[in-house]
Amino acid sequence: MGGVVISYIVSILAGLSLIPFTKGCIALWDRLFRDLPDISGKWHTQYTFVDERQEESQAHETVDVQKFGRWCTAHASMSGPHNRTWTLKGSIRGRYWSGVVEAGDKHSLSGAGVFQLKVWEHGRRMEGFMMWWDGALDRIYVTSYKWEKRPGLPPG
Repeated sequence: MGGVVISYIVSILAGLSLIPFTKGCIALWDRLFRDLPDISGKWHTQYTFVDERQEESQAHETVDVQKFGRWCTAHASMSGPHNRTWTLKGSIRGRYWSGVVEAGDKHSLSGAGVFQLKVWEHGRRMEGFMMWWDGALDRIYVTSYKWEKRPGLPPG
């Protein structure tokens, strides 16, 4: 009977020792991820690019963003005359989301680049710049990048 009582007391003490650990984990989570804007969801983007004929064109994308803590991954599909897909990966620091962009096919470095966006209206609008190497033009290209959240967009 004494072994049962000792086991019971040890179990209670073990449970009580988890309270400071749990509080520490909650404090760490709040420190790392508090006040981050929620950018997950469906977006409509707009930017300018130069096509193979060296003419500037407006590009539009439908983007689906998934967020885990401060890390975000987005899958973008270009609409219009060009059928291209992109993957954006990066992290949020304060009100900025920055990271790398890659062409969806990943067969070459063409379409590889970086982006940085400032988050406005607590995750309803973003704007910034994107820079990538364009394989068709054999040059690095920079453009402004504007995002607007569209909750009613169909899945891409």
